Amino acid sequence: MFQPYLHAVRALSALYPEREARAVARGLMEDGFGVSLTDIYSGKVREFSASQRADYDRMLARLLDGEPLQYVTGTALFGPLRLHVDRGVLIPRPETEELAAWAAEEAAATARILDAGTGSGCIALYMKRACPGADVSACDLSPEALAIARDNALRLGLTVSFFRADMLGGEMLEGAPLDIIISNPPYIAESEKAGMERNVLHYEPPEALFVSDSDPLVFYRALARIAMARLAAGGRLYVEVNSRFAAGTADTFRSAGLTGITIRRDMEGRERMIRAQKADNKTL
Repeated sequence: MFQPYLHAVRALSALYPEREARAVARGLMEDGFGVSLTDIYSGKVREFSASQRADYDRMLARLLDGEPLQYVTGTALFGPLRLHVDRGVLIPRPETEELAAWAAEEAAATARILDAGTGSGCIALYMKRACPGADVSACDLSPEALAIARDNALRLGLTVSFFRADMLGGEMLEGAPLDIIISNPPYIAESEKAGMERNVLHYEPPEALFVSDSDPLVFYRALARIAMARLAAGGRLYVEVNSRFAAGTADTFRSAGLTGITIRRDMEGRERMIRAQKADNKTL
């Protein structure tokens, strides 16, 4: 009898270590077909229909080509949220969830929050779920990303105001005061591509990942300007950073006039998050 989970594990073991192959196969079954391992081992799922088998074969072929599981199933988990993702947005990472959790823990119940460069909407939607009384908005330059983010908000029943904007343009310097700006901007230097995994390089949107080696902090300078212009007194900026440039990012924020700068390590001990504060109403 055809056993889809075990078949996937055997096939994927040619590409991944066995433990990772089992995890990917489990994700394929759960997110692709709504079938848990408990269902499989208890005998509740005995065989696929012809259409399910055809879908399974197509999805497994994509996995064997190196495409990330989240794009194959169209699903990514981010804390308590189950999000739709495709190749128009980055796959949410655990360190980004850590950043969102940090900001949510410190946010006032009615905070005015902006997620700059929202992608799938993961940070904005996390913040809204954690702080239902907050006024949450989010922007991105990509129309495709905004469409995915809006769809996720609708699916989850969370109210976030999405709009198109360029962090590097001047339009975000104008607008209502904010209590929190949070962002996971592009921060991987072009020279780091050589050490990256194929599934990231070939499938995830490069414009959301990479910056020039000649100016790797370009987005952080822009975020500092936006923070100084838009944050209310005492408002805070939270960002995810490249651990290579954590100290340089902190210096950039200090030079812009932000204070109270804290660098936080992620679960793996890397300097990956920074919080900075606007001390008064002075703007750049």
